Amino acid sequence: MGVSCVQRKSFVREDCSLEVCSLFAGSRAPIRILFLENLTRLFCENLPDLWRLGTAYLSGKIAKGVKKTTRVDGSKHTQFKQMVQDVVQYYCNAVRSAFLPDSLENLPAEIRLAAGQWGSADPKKDSPVSWLPICVRHIRACMQSISLLELSSDSVALLQDLSFDLRWNCMSTLLKQAIE
Repeated sequence: MGVSCVQRKSFVREDCSLEVCSLFAGSRAPIRILFLENLTRLFCENLPDLWRLGTAYLSGKIAKGVKKTTRVDGSKHTQFKQMVQDVVQYYCNAVRSAFLPDSLENLPAEIRLAAGQWGSADPKKDSPVSWLPICVRHIRACMQSISLLELSSDSVALLQDLSFDLRWNCMSTLLKQAIE
């Protein structure tokens, strides 16, 4: 497209997919930043497809060879909603594990392990401050992309909380650095 990767732009296409130019043209990004970029790209490419597939199934649009009067079990709606919320929760926990590990302290050990563990306990050492605003942009672009779907308010709230926490972390880290 017309956006060069040097400009470090993120934008959302009309079909709900996130398009992010690689941040790393000619630079060496920290591993956490690479992780965030790839995870966000995968999440924003696949969640809309999962959502469309599930809603098509639940509305009976893909029931080929089945009578039109056949209704999908009502519990499937609840299961599908929970499945999508679990995917969003897993994404949020993985990002938190990389950038905000202290925010996962109250979760059970199994969930923290599933979210991933990073070698250094201090993400600030592995993620230079100059990269934090780019992380926030990725999460915000992801939220914008996902907001085009009609997700449950619980799933949207998980993404909003993650975005707020990352913005807070970014601002407090930048201000601390400015003071020093």
